[in-house]
Amino acid sequence: MNTGSTENDTNARVALLRSTGELVPLNGENSERTFSSEVAGERGSLEFLLKYDRPASIDDAVTAGAFKATLSLDAYVTDDIQ
Repeated sequence: MNTGSTENDTNARVALLRSTGELVPLNGENSERTFSSEVAGERGSLEFLLKYDRPASIDDAVTAGAFKATLSLDAYVTDDIQ
């Protein structure tokens, strides 16, 4: 969702995707929004993709402009890291 509030903002939406290209339903159940990553060694990573999407109303054309959003993550690290 674009949290910007100026006349220069776009009406496009942004979708969050898993690295496999599957949509992450941000308004879905907690289990649908959970990511995991196998970590071996000193570093691990999670990869996300963003995709711009049409406005909610299919009749509206996408307008050029700014997009502002924030993504925050809660993380849990298990004690069985190799």
